[in-house]
This record gives sequence, C-alpha cells and structure tokens, in this order.
Amino acid sequence: LVLKRLKPKQIKQFNPVVHEGFQPGKDMDPNKERAAMKKFKKKFKREKKHAMRALQKDSMFIAQQRQKMRSKQDAARHKKMKRVRSEMEREAMDTNIHALKSKKKK
Repeated sequence: LVLKRLKPKQIKQFNPVVHEGFQPGKDMDPNKERAAMKKFKKKFKREKKHAMRALQKDSMFIAQQRQKMRSKQDAARHKKMKRVRSEMEREAMDTNIHALKSKKKK
C-alpha cells in the first residue's frame, strides 16, 4: 500500500485593476447623490468634532475660573478664622492674667 503524493494546490492570484487618471483623495463613486451625501457626512462629522473641542475648551475655562474663585473664598475664610482665633486667644490670655492677679491679691 502506497499513498499517492498530491501536488499542493496553487493559490489563485488576481491581477490588480489599474484605472487611468486615479486620484487618491477624490471620491470615484459614479452615483452623484451618494457621493454628495458621503461628502456632506464627512463635513458634518468634522464640524461636530470641532464643536465638541470648542465646548470642551469652554468647560475647562469655566472650571478653572470656578476653582480660582473658590480658592480666593477659601483664603479669605482662612484669614478671617485666623484673625478670630487670635482674638479669642488674646481674650483668653487677658482673662488668665486677670485671674492670676486676683489670686495673688488674696
């Protein structure tokens, strides 16, 4: 018993179709309506991306302005709290000194 050796099958190769006057950036669709619609969709998509970028920039600017305002308010609040705390400490110190003086007199 001997197996037959088969030749490997050749892969079919196709010759490329070459068009005269081919322009890489130009749409070669023969249907004018479909080509116009495709062009319109591409333009719409590009404008939509531009609008999204502009909105993103605007929202970032607004967020930065809010953050600046919030930090200014926080700084003012901290300054006020520091002033109030120092006044309270000064009053406590005065009361302690007064209490010590009255204790010494007795």
